[in-house]
Amino acid sequence: MLNALDKNASKIGVASGHDIRSALQAAGLGKREIGVTMGALVEKGVLERLKVIDSDGLFYMAYRRVTLGKEPIV
Repeated sequence: MLNALDKNASKIGVASGHDIRSALQAAGLGKREIGVTMGALVEKGVLERLKVIDSDGLFYMAYRRVTLGKEPIV
């Protein structure tokens, strides 16, 4: 999960949920497994869920790491 986020992250460490899910589905994981795992990582404070608004005013959900091990990213 975190490898897919890192691989698809922008320069500021944010990756769209779609890009993360696509990478994980290509690796053989199912939609339900991905959704449950991403939700658990958000709940545990490992990932942060962000609402990103693009230049057309449309939004999508993105994620970024909040912690690396036990140390928060500042």
